[in-house]
Amino acid sequence: MNFYKIGGPAQQQAAQRHKLSMGIVNRTSYVLIYGLLAAILLLPVSCADQEQNPPHTTSTQSQRSAPQLSVQTAIPHAIRLIEENRIQELLTHYMAPAELQKQLRSKTLKQLADKYPPKKRRLLLQALKSAQNKSPRFSGDGTKAVFDTKPELKFIKIGKRWYIY
Repeated sequence: MNFYKIGGPAQQQAAQRHKLSMGIVNRTSYVLIYGLLAAILLLPVSCADQEQNPPHTTSTQSQRSAPQLSVQTAIPHAIRLIEENRIQELLTHYMAPAELQKQLRSKTLKQLADKYPPKKRRLLLQALKSAQNKSPRFSGDGTKAVFDTKPELKFIKIGKRWYIY
């Protein structure tokens, strides 16, 4: 039974207009649905690309936000943290993640920072300041950097970041 053939000529014309408009709506709906699906599927690719190559980001901007990406930017950052007595930040930025997690099993970060000996701070600050204008010796695989300072200053690269060890 065909719904559109019931009724008089006016009803048939109205039914024909309705049928045509439904066809347009259906086609438009499909285009919109496919467009939205394509946008949703491509969005993660676009976001991942922006994370790898963020727009308008210079290397100095990224190094300011993550100074541990380079040994040369890590040193002045660590110096500043010690001089400003921001030991909790120093520990979270420059203690190797596995070692920090191990220490945090028995103490809070505040307790670790409070118990960080003043003598150790002075020695680390001294080593960092003397390493500031020196080039490190890198290991063969490039994951360790050693500065010939008194006391000796060592960095280890874990992932993309450098940590003091």
